[in-house]
Amino acid sequence: MRKAVQTEKKRFLDDPANVTRIWRGFVIACVAVAALDILGLLGFIWHRHVNLFIEGLPGFYPLWGFLGISMLIIVAKKLRTLVMRPEDYYDDE
Repeated sequence: MRKAVQTEKKRFLDDPANVTRIWRGFVIACVAVAALDILGLLGFIWHRHVNLFIEGLPGFYPLWGFLGISMLIIVAKKLRTLVMRPEDYYDDE
């Protein structure tokens, strides 16, 4: 008697080449938007109502976003060491 072999349908993100394409596209889009902001070309699309002088500088928002996410990652790594449990924390011993 033979066992039925189940084959899963291969999904789009199962292929590493597709993941690489998506990642590169994301990076290109981020660089393009940041470059347009730094060059001041996004002023034609929307007008910023700034409260502080620094908000009006070209490239402020891409830099602010990058610094914010970088700080979030650093804080998360430090918090992980604070709340981390030993590997055998839930063992019955």
